[in-house]
Amino acid sequence: MSSRLRVLRGLLDPGPSTLATLRAHVDDDGDVVFNPDGKRRQRELTPTTSFLRALEDALVQRGCMRGRYVGGAVVLHSEPGCRRQQWHTDYDPDALVGLRRKPQGLLVALQAGTTFVTPDATYELAPGDAVLFDGDVVHAGGAYRHANTRVHLYLDVEGVERQLNKTWLVV
Repeated sequence: MSSRLRVLRGLLDPGPSTLATLRAHVDDDGDVVFNPDGKRRQRELTPTTSFLRALEDALVQRGCMRGRYVGGAVVLHSEPGCRRQQWHTDYDPDALVGLRRKPQGLLVALQAGTTFVTPDATYELAPGDAVLFDGDVVHAGGAYRHANTRVHLYLDVEGVERQLNKTWLVV
């Protein structure tokens, strides 16, 4: 499996109003997602969201898009006491074997204390930092002692199908 992962410090400045807006968005109608305790919710972001447009521009400026496109984006919110997810990949690892250009995931911190966890490391992110990772990188959504809101994007590539809200568990 691939282990390609990049931390993008200061990718963009989300600002406090962005955090408040996106937090309200997930509070309005967020669905409980893949988590052992029901304390992690998400809500889809529409492609016309100003934050998404700014984020995509920042990714283009950093040279991160190259043959990829935003295939979906969600706001994630964890309540205090949210436990870590199981180890998983966001795309079918078997479908990515041998690909030169893999789809990727991107986790963007909106507030301090955001984490991205792999079996080998925990990445601490400040507001505006992001982790860009290949779709077959084994990871888990972090545990949160305090409420945390962040954004997750899927950067898809032509020819690789991504199943909506599907992960591949790693045992």
